[in-house]
Amino acid sequence: AVRLVDIDNDGRQELLIMCKEPAGMFLLYTRGADKEVWHLESPCSKDGALGDLTNTSLHYPTMDDFGHMCSCLANHPSCEHWGAAAEGCAFYKGESSKPPKTIGTGITTIDMNNDGFVDLVTTATLGYTRFFHNIPGLAARRYRFITFKLVGGPKAGNVYGIGAQVLLFGERRPTNGGAPHEAHHQFREKSSHQHASDKHGGMDERIMFGLGLDIHPLKVTVRWSNGHVTNKDLSNWYFDPDKAVVKPIILGE
Repeated sequence: AVRLVDIDNDGRQELLIMCKEPAGMFLLYTRGADKEVWHLESPCSKDGALGDLTNTSLHYPTMDDFGHMCSCLANHPSCEHWGAAAEGCAFYKGESSKPPKTIGTGITTIDMNNDGFVDLVTTATLGYTRFFHNIPGLAARRYRFITFKLVGGPKAGNVYGIGAQVLLFGERRPTNGGAPHEAHHQFREKSSHQHASDKHGGMDERIMFGLGLDIHPLKVTVRWSNGHVTNKDLSNWYFDPDKAVVKPIILGE
């Protein structure tokens, strides 16, 4: 699974890749000075976990879980079609020395604790859903962000805003006030909607843009799937960390 996320809210998206094996580990690429160059920051290893909140012993199925697989095979004919059940039961009975493999299948990027930083929820073929808390560094904790939520109306094509493109127009204003302002624009697209997560992951209904310390939003434009356009002036917007996530700016048409 691959996601573009602004992991530290600096206004530049990173490329996050969930490793197939071992499940729950990640590759994180940051963009270099040249937009064609990406740098690997985190490998698929034990160091690639972004602050696992779940007890690691619950990542993989427990012996009790393998015992339940035996019970399932004995009492429910439908379990015979689940190959992992037979492998897990054989391991539980000591007939096999290797437990069934667990392979990563899905990832959801969502701000679970409303601190403004994207967290991760991962699923696998076996085992438990894992929750990864994105704990920002000291510098990133000062970074600002702005959050929107799309509410489609009669003119928007669909109620969930699927297919809408969100463009945030802003400018960099150096904190020392010495250099001239520089245009800084960001882009997001809403490609789907889910009422709940499944084994392939889910999505956060909120659309978030990192602003770092020096990016100031001026206007947001929504290009809805049916061609309608919504513009909202943000020149008087100010950052309120207590409201930025739990009270996103509603964009509707």
